[in-house]
Amino acid sequence: IFWDVRVRERSIFQKNLLKDSLFLFTFFTPLILQLSLLYVPVLSGVFHIARISAPQLGAIILLSSVLPVTSEIRKYVLHHETSH
Repeated sequence: IFWDVRVRERSIFQKNLLKDSLFLFTFFTPLILQLSLLYVPVLSGVFHIARISAPQLGAIILLSSVLPVTSEIRKYVLHHETSH
């Protein structure tokens, strides 16, 4: 959701997100922490978290990508409607 809000009007391909340190921090920190909880044995043991399989991780990534993809489609359609 943060990704969509951060680049609401322009496509993510038009904005250089790699120069936005706030975006990089807020996007990658939770991602790294979540993967650490899953795959670092000490952390997963402390929190009693079971590992997930590659197909399960793939399903999570696929479902998580629905919002950014539909948002980009919306921006594309709106841009082409207003340019005509």
